[in-house]
Amino acid sequence: MLKTPPARWWHSIRLRVRLRHGKNGQNITRDVGANIDEDWQEFVSKRKIEELEQIIKDENLNRDAAYTFVNNAFRDGNIATTGTAITNVLPPVSRFSKTGERTQKRESVLTRLAQFFERFFDISNLSIIPLAESALNFF
Repeated sequence: MLKTPPARWWHSIRLRVRLRHGKNGQNITRDVGANIDEDWQEFVSKRKIEELEQIIKDENLNRDAAYTFVNNAFRDGNIATTGTAITNVLPPVSRFSKTGERTQKRESVLTRLAQFFERFFDISNLSIIPLAESALNFF
């Protein structure tokens, strides 16, 4: 259960709002009068695209199919772990290998996409990620 912060915290919050990006220590500081909600949504949208692009690169996924898959997940409210939608996202891997590489790849991709979805679903106001063509020009 969340407790109400002490009064001294509210004073600090009113004076200055600081969003901290942990990896490179980048600070985004805004005056209290600034439109923090819009800035936050813009920050989250950019971060969402960066992280999805990193997953696509690391896992060698089909970019357009991955964006479609994630857009559908945000629209539906969950990641589709069953069905054939994920097969379009995966890179070509033999189904008949003895080591089960395809199953391992499918599970690792689903795990990463599920973590991505859980991280951004609640904080992004259900905004949909732009399609791959517009994502490249988004930065």
